Amino acid sequence: MALAGLVIDNIKSNDKRRNVTGLTEKGIKLSEKKKVQIGDVDHAIDEIIKEATHNLWEALAEWEFY
Repeated sequence: MALAGLVIDNIKSNDKRRNVTGLTEKGIKLSEKKKVQIGDVDHAIDEIIKEATHNLWEALAEWEFY
């Protein structure tokens, strides 16, 4: 993401063991566009879960537990 110009690494950190990352102006603009898409995907998933017999997220959580 740094190579794409979306984030800046090690901002305000003199300690090189820590990696403090922030969005660039380009990254901020892209994140605003993605928020709309993420909302649409969340809504679609919620609708599918309402119609499905089993909740996919709960099933995945169960698999991750084991």
